[in-house]
Amino acid sequence: METAFINRVGLTRGLDYAEVQFYPSARYSWIKRVAPFLWGTAANDRMQGGTESALTPGIRFNFVRQGNLRLDFSRGHETFAGQRFTTGRAHADGGAQITRWLNVNGMFERSRAVFYDPSAPFGGTESNRHIAIDWQPNARLAHNLSYNFVKFERINGGPASSFAPSRSSTA
Repeated sequence: METAFINRVGLTRGLDYAEVQFYPSARYSWIKRVAPFLWGTAANDRMQGGTESALTPGIRFNFVRQGNLRLDFSRGHETFAGQRFTTGRAHADGGAQITRWLNVNGMFERSRAVFYDPSAPFGGTESNRHIAIDWQPNARLAHNLSYNFVKFERINGGPASSFAPSRSSTA
């Protein structure tokens, strides 16, 4: 985990996505499109000795002023280091072009996830928040201000960092 990247080999995965799009009548002219969707995945991980799957139902809305909102919820499982972990998330994101020169967007997500330590993995809860404001008063000046927050805790509420094995080196 020194690079925070896991090379996943020996994985066979199948994906499926379905979406239906509706275009509301003139009575709801501020809603341009409504698109419920269902996304699913299933995999066999020969290296980790197990399976993984996830099912994600959700809905997307498109509004006037380039507005959008996505809501979804997923539930699944994943195998890592010979252990099976529950995964899933509650997710919401959206944004809008408020004026010609001001765009705002944000995201909130809370998920069950895996702390990928090969010798002592554990399940936890991850919280993600993001908000961004884009300000462009003219064609030559643009400014972006954003805030990102990510937190991972053990299922019992303890912080992941205090349980992670410490590594030290001497020169």
